[in-house]
Amino acid sequence: MNIVHEHFKNLHELMTTLEKRPNNSIMEYKYASIEESASFTGTQSYKEAEQLMAHGYTKILPEIKKGMVQANASTSPMQRRRVTTGVQGYAPHVPNAIQGLPNSMIRTESQMQKVKTVSIVYAMAGMANVPLSEFIKCGIVVLSIVNKLELSGCRVALQVAFKHSKVENEIAIATVNVKSYSEHLDLQKLSFPIAHTSMFRRFGFKWLETSPDITDRGHASGYGRTIHSDSKQLRNAIASNGEILIDALIIQKNKYDADAIIKSLELN
Repeated sequence: MNIVHEHFKNLHELMTTLEKRPNNSIMEYKYASIEESASFTGTQSYKEAEQLMAHGYTKILPEIKKGMVQANASTSPMQRRRVTTGVQGYAPHVPNAIQGLPNSMIRTESQMQKVKTVSIVYAMAGMANVPLSEFIKCGIVVLSIVNKLELSGCRVALQVAFKHSKVENEIAIATVNVKSYSEHLDLQKLSFPIAHTSMFRRFGFKWLETSPDITDRGHASGYGRTIHSDSKQLRNAIASNGEILIDALIIQKNKYDADAIIKSLELN
């Protein structure tokens, strides 16, 4: 089984790459990324999807914020401060100074603590009959998981596998970084790649249409069959370096409960 996996450093690289590439020989006359309807993709055009990618899917921000379960932000500080004495500081320590001790100044020391990190890959997908609302519902759960982990003191990196499908002799996978460990959770930026069906049904299709590496002509028939998280092939392809794989199957099995998913994947 041949595996084609292309990874993009960020959303900008993804958009500019797809914009420049022509259709490959396998998908030469296939343009589902442009021709599919708004009822299926959630956007009137590929151009509109690009605008949402660039500026955020602001229409659903209230729904995302409402759906996200907030954790206690006061837990697990990443850095602690300790007041001590020394030869230099910001104020005199009077008792030590009177005794003529060298450590007669008060200073503050920062004690860095080890910070847990988690790298998550969200494999976004849905069969043709999956409604737009399901993408939003699953996206909210993913954002809730990231939010809860970060508020507990864990730093999270997030990728989206916006295309992962299988034909007889080949698996095609496209992933993109959407959040680094150092970035804060930006709901406006992440709302589109995490919760909008056009990320999968326009950009995912566009990637398959233009990927120079696919070789199996089966892709042209229905754009391949979605692979789920219980597939060892998918896990080995995109989560072989310790990443945590999450998809709709895992979300649905845990009844859209972010806490249950965190527990089941042993993320806490």
